[in-house]
Amino acid sequence: MLQVLSQYTFLPRIRPKAPTQPRKGPGGAAYAHKRVRAKRYKNAHSKYWIFEPANPRPQKAPVIFFFPGWGGIHPAPYRAWIDHMVRRGNIVVYGIYQRPILELPWRFTSNAVAIIKAATKNLNRCRPVRADLEKCAFLGHSAGGVVGANLAAQWKTFGIPKPSALMGVQPGAGMAFKPGIPFADFSKIPSSLLMLMVSGEHDAVVGSNNAVRIYKGATSLPKKNRNFVLMKTDRHGMPWVHSGHFSPVTMGKRRITTIDWFGYWKLFDGLCDAAFTGKNRKYALGNTREQRGMGLWSDGVPVLEMKVVTDPNRI
Repeated sequence: MLQVLSQYTFLPRIRPKAPTQPRKGPGGAAYAHKRVRAKRYKNAHSKYWIFEPANPRPQKAPVIFFFPGWGGIHPAPYRAWIDHMVRRGNIVVYGIYQRPILELPWRFTSNAVAIIKAATKNLNRCRPVRADLEKCAFLGHSAGGVVGANLAAQWKTFGIPKPSALMGVQPGAGMAFKPGIPFADFSKIPSSLLMLMVSGEHDAVVGSNNAVRIYKGATSLPKKNRNFVLMKTDRHGMPWVHSGHFSPVTMGKRRITTIDWFGYWKLFDGLCDAAFTGKNRKYALGNTREQRGMGLWSDGVPVLEMKVVTDPNRI
């Protein structure tokens, strides 16, 4: 009734509320662990954080190597996502590949290699949670999205763990491999890997060019094992869904909301579940309703679905 009256009076339009976090499944709140144990490590060659699940403490856990966007020298902007992954039962290594913040971009990948080697050595020691490096994933945002893809393409050459899953969110900062060579040869990405490249409809910082380059370059992967996903913006309700470059960041006024639970978190949860256990593939790959769906506004209207792009040249 109030919505009808607001069309003819001074009353403001009542905006529908955004969906809440699902109770279970990828992106959901059915956490296996109540606490996150965090510790920072630093030496002359690498700087990183290790986050481990606790209460209860598992005997072993898969490992996610997370590489942030440019300037991500502290995990705070991504802490909500990190805690979500860890409470689901994963170890997360947050790699600070910029030393210092103004370091040349072509050093990013080699710095990330040093981080992975140092963290792997640390994880192999007697720790509260044993790392299962047979179940390993690379996750990157912005510049970190290119770093993750470079690492996946050269894992054997670099002598780092072989990834089972790779997700790049709004990959940017092209000069991230070595001088004169902006990118690795993505056709060398392991054929057994599951991959998602995710771009934002309203990403005015890096656009979709690098995500397209990585997706098209990963020719070793069957198309059923890689998807290019375009996140959409929806202003129907409040808080509205904005697919900008910094939408994976939850800090300050940016609250955890629909684009996290039904977007980035759900996609990566499903991708890792599919790669590690063979479950929940439909939430990450295949252009399914479960993959694209973003929940319902409080008035029953579906939030605009993500788009699985079959021809990235037409974005």
